[in-house]
Amino acid sequence: MSESLSKNTDHHFQTSHSSEKQVQQELEKSEQNYRNIFDATEDGIFVHDKDSGKILDVNRAACEMYGYSYDELLEIDVESLSSGKPLYTNKEAAKRMRQAVTGGPHSFEWQARNKENNLFWVRVRLKFVTLGGVERILAIVRNIDAEKSARQALAEQKDLYRELFEASPSGIVIEDARGKILDINQAGLRNFNYSKEEIVGQYIHVFTTENTRSIVEKNIKRIISGERLQQVLESKRKDGTIIYVELNESRIKLPNGQYGILSIAEDI
Repeated sequence: MSESLSKNTDHHFQTSHSSEKQVQQELEKSEQNYRNIFDATEDGIFVHDKDSGKILDVNRAACEMYGYSYDELLEIDVESLSSGKPLYTNKEAAKRMRQAVTGGPHSFEWQARNKENNLFWVRVRLKFVTLGGVERILAIVRNIDAEKSARQALAEQKDLYRELFEASPSGIVIEDARGKILDINQAGLRNFNYSKEEIVGQYIHVFTTENTRSIVEKNIKRIISGERLQQVLESKRKDGTIIYVELNESRIKLPNGQYGILSIAEDI
């Protein structure tokens, strides 16, 4: 009986040991799968302590983005990864993390600094999560430096075009495909004696006379179909005064992707 009990005990121990080993292998496999996914993500990922904000884990993309090794990133704080300018400090980062805990996930732009001391822009999404039963702050970071530079260049280009638009000595009117006035420059307003508030949103017929209304309606269809028109037409000012304008009109693509009309008018 003693021998039988010993065998049963040994068998139970072996079975138990085997089960524990299997569980450990599954855990290691699960952890490896998590790490593979974690490191395969193109966005930088930081795992922070909920209370102190300390960096506890990062993925490969975060290391590449900031130029630090894995171990180096775990030894520095958010301040070292930020420009340090107002709104991009450790204090502001802590405030953002608290907001993620109390107010839910949120995104914002942040001016970052890499190991070589170069500044660049990122978009950060903070989320309060539970990892392995422990509350953490997850920061997903995307480099938007090129995107932000392109937006800035586009904004500057728009400002330049606006300056040229308003400074042009010729009247310029932009219409939609039905002849609704979307914009008009200062020269155009002077030609017809209107203010911008009075004319934007009106239809181009506000400038036409009884003699030219039907012509303008046909011209709108021709221009939208792709024709470029150059002609002299009878028009009228706000007070009803008849004037003659030389028009150069062509089809353009509007910001909403629809076709519109660019009309350049010279008072002759």
